[in-house]
Amino acid sequence: MTHADKAGCSRKATAILIGGAEQKTGERTILREVAARAGTSPLVVCTVGSTIPGQMFGVYKRAFAGLGVTDVVHVPVDKREAADDVGAAEAVGLAKVFFFTGGDQLRITSMLGGSRLWDAVQRMYQRGGTVAGTSAGASALGHTMPISAEADEHRVSAASSLLPALGLLKDLIVDQHFAQRGRMGRLIAGVSENPRLLGIGIDENTAAVWTAGVFRVIGSGAVYVVDGREVSRSNVAGAELQCAMSTFDLRLHVLSSQDCFDVAKRRPFSKSG
Repeated sequence: MTHADKAGCSRKATAILIGGAEQKTGERTILREVAARAGTSPLVVCTVGSTIPGQMFGVYKRAFAGLGVTDVVHVPVDKREAADDVGAAEAVGLAKVFFFTGGDQLRITSMLGGSRLWDAVQRMYQRGGTVAGTSAGASALGHTMPISAEADEHRVSAASSLLPALGLLKDLIVDQHFAQRGRMGRLIAGVSENPRLLGIGIDENTAAVWTAGVFRVIGSGAVYVVDGREVSRSNVAGAELQCAMSTFDLRLHVLSSQDCFDVAKRRPFSKSG
């Protein structure tokens, strides 16, 4: 029985959001979770976010092959027109898993949004497939994605550095390399700018496995959930961009391996009791 079967969600649409820098050799807990969902079907790796697509694909082809995936297909998408290629869409139609590598999330959304390829990915997801993304690939799967620089951290300017993402997961802001790059401020800014959205920040070598409105944490780090529904005040509207950010009554949850979160209820729970 595969890890995915044990989780009871191998036939349900699943998104796997990875914080980046996941293990490519050794135990490979996160990539093992992705690979288990491919079964004997192709696993499509899309390197659209990367400026070194061939090298990036080689890394993941070796990693997934080492985990027993016999058919790893590369979809590079080096220009917008390539995302409308019929052959690429057909390759996704045969697959059960579509995997975004990291790179530049704006490159991912601008190349794929509204394309034949992205339509095929969404159809695969809706029929019970898995869409996974690491680093920028994870951020691109949310509703909104943060793009602010380190200089914006804990500043009002971070709230204005948000762009539409691909929207596979609705009402969600996803950030990655979270603790390692000190990104709490920009996630808070994103949620403060629109408290309807749920913010999740994912550490490196850590993932949120999202199925039917519940996600489970795997890997060595933490997933941080920022819930702004009860925010009573913030200064993101009207203050100077370089002002320090102020937000009252945010709720923060910190989850580690095998902790879970019910998105509809906005409540964490643990499988360990």
